[in-house]
Amino acid sequence: MADKIEISPRTGTAFTLNKGQRLTVIDPKGVQVSDLVAFNRHDPDEVISNGRTLDYASRIFLTTDDPLYSNRSNVMLKIVADNSPGKHDFLLTPCSKDTFRIIYGDKKYDEHKGDKKYDDHKEEYHHDDGKTHGLSAFPFDFTSTYYVKATPDNIIVANGSRVPGQEGAVGHFSFGINSKEEVICYNITLIGVTGEYQSPAATATHVHESAAGKFGPPRLAFPNPTGDDYKRTSFGCLKGPFRTGLNNTQTGLDTATGFSLSQIEANPAGFAADTHTSRFVAGAVRGQLQKK
Repeated sequence: MADKIEISPRTGTAFTLNKGQRLTVIDPKGVQVSDLVAFNRHDPDEVISNGRTLDYASRIFLTTDDPLYSNRSNVMLKIVADNSPGKHDFLLTPCSKDTFRIIYGDKKYDEHKGDKKYDDHKEEYHHDDGKTHGLSAFPFDFTSTYYVKATPDNIIVANGSRVPGQEGAVGHFSFGINSKEEVICYNITLIGVTGEYQSPAATATHVHESAAGKFGPPRLAFPNPTGDDYKRTSFGCLKGPFRTGLNNTQTGLDTATGFSLSQIEANPAGFAADTHTSRFVAGAVRGQLQKK
């Protein structure tokens, strides 16, 4: 049975669509409009492109059998059925404050003023360079957001000593937290991290409860970024209760047991993000969370 998601006015949702799966969009009340944006889960810089799609279709209005292309000219989606009596407008960008200001003279945007979800997110999906930026790709409300620049000179082992990570590597971690819902969204890019991942936890990419210069246990385990030896990326969300797959040697419980995202919000400097490989088991890169 297919999953069904109802999107309330002025809200959004996100989900993973695997190859071969179908997305059916229904307008239950009529005369409703929705925005659609799609990303390559392995590289969120690749995003659906109306410009390339219309160029390759050689017409403005799209319908059955038309492919939807990315900004790298790859087919991301294909319209397999079209039962709408109207025409689909793939020209306008997703709704934004400037859209309503320029086209509608602010009238329709005024209806949304004070709606934090609308103000913070609807205008932030894309920038003029055509790329997604950090957490702007996630249409959620966050109670806090964080950034980490992870470098190889911050690796700490259990005895408190500092050891070298992978020279020249760097990790960029962006996190959005909704502590009310126990949801954390992540956008991770590793540059110059090479070789196989290795960790006794379920994955090798973590947030540890560890202050700068200190060693501490992992509290969150994220899917390992994928790609090549130059660039690897990982993009998505986790919802609690969380699990790292690594047990505390004293209690026998998973190191995420009892952990809450509110602990990060209370003391972000007490947490670090890192990734581990077979050559750098203690960590290839690591950095402390900084509030955005």
